[in-house]
Parts: sequence; structure tokens; C-alpha cells
Amino acid sequence: MKKVLNMEYEDIIVEAKERFAIVTLNRPHKKNAMGERLRSELIHFLQEQAPTFKAVVLTGAGDCFCSGMDQSETTGVEPTYHMWRVMKLIVDSPAIFIAAVNDRALGGGVTFVNVCDLALAEDHAYFSLPEVKHGIVGPAASPTTLQAIDRKVAAYMILTGQPISAAKAEQCNLINQVVTKGELLATATQWAQQLAQLPTQALAHAKKAIWQISLPDNHHDYGVHTAVDINRSMRSR
Repeated sequence: MKKVLNMEYEDIIVEAKERFAIVTLNRPHKKNAMGERLRSELIHFLQEQAPTFKAVVLTGAGDCFCSGMDQSETTGVEPTYHMWRVMKLIVDSPAIFIAAVNDRALGGGVTFVNVCDLALAEDHAYFSLPEVKHGIVGPAASPTTLQAIDRKVAAYMILTGQPISAAKAEQCNLINQVVTKGELLATATQWAQQLAQLPTQALAHAKKAIWQISLPDNHHDYGVHTAVDINRSMRSR
């Protein structure tokens, strides 16, 4: 357990730097799956501390960036909405979020990549939406991926559940850059340091404008609610 920023965190590690922070999802034994405590700690950080930084690097401990929701804790649709609250706080935060994908990003892990403003990944990383193999539609990952990249690439990921490589993710603009193993955090930190030198209000307003222009009429939420309704309908049959 590490006490950071006046709160004891267990499932995340927050390293506060000068004007930016590095946040590590810290459940490697669970492939950094989004459990209730992890969500609560992220919400606390996002509400209380993130606005004090110009940039935040988000990465994962161990050999997985994030494997989505913790299925051992998941019942009904409520966990989806709790997870989406985390994602919306990232979108609405004035801080610029950089996803540093250290290995696999699965399901909700891809959602993290989609809602971060910038993203980079190690060359061995891969991205997957495996929910169809479990008989559901990815409630947040599917609509956000459809909005982030080319429809045919997103459809391949959603319909087959097969992964795409970091190189393919860069090619279809799911991420900004592929880096060699061992260079991920150094590169992400360099990006964060560059952002930290820019005017705070300009960064915040530029981020807000990007999201408003790319997703008019709160379409991001609409896609998530639609996917949840589809899953609920399938389970009722």
C-alpha cells in the first residue's frame, strides 16, 4: 500500500511529478481488471487530484495494461455504468491523458485507450475486444472503438474477438505511436513533460473542443447505453 496525495491507494499507484502524474493500474494478479476498489480509487484521483495536473500518464503493472471489468465481481449492468463513470471523468478532465499500453489491452482496457487523448504502445502489445466470445457486445469498448477508428477495423475486432497488433493499432489510428520494449514510460513521460510546459487553460479548452467537435450531441454516452440495452435484450431471451 502506498500513501499518495492524502489517500491510501491499493489498486493504483500515483506518482506525482512536476505538473504531471503517472498513474499505474496495480492489480497485476488480476491483469489490472476493473474491480470495485480500483474504480473507486480512480474516481477519487480523477475528481480530487487529476485537475491539478496538466497531463496524466495511464499505464498498467505487470504483463497487461488492463483486461476490462473484473468478471468475478460483475453482476447485471451496474458495473458497466460505474466503469463508464471513470471513462467519462477522463474525457471531462482538464488534464491531458496519455495511455501507455505496456502489453495487452482487452475489452474495457481498449475503452481506456479510446477515452485517453493520446496513446502509445510497446511493439509487442495487442488490442482485443473478446466480448463476443462470451456472448455479449462490449458495452463501452465496442461503441468507443467504432467512434475512434475505421468502421471495418472496429467491426473485425467486435465481430471476431481477434486481437490486432500494436502496428495495426497505429495504422488505424487507435494509438499515436509504437515504441520498442523498455522505451514506453520514457516516451510517455517526455510527452507529458512537453504538455506540462503549455498554458493550462489553452490545453483544457483545446481538449474540450476536440471532444465536442468529434462527438456532438453526447453521442459517446448514447453508444454505451445502446450496447447495454442490446446485452440486456440478449440475456432476456
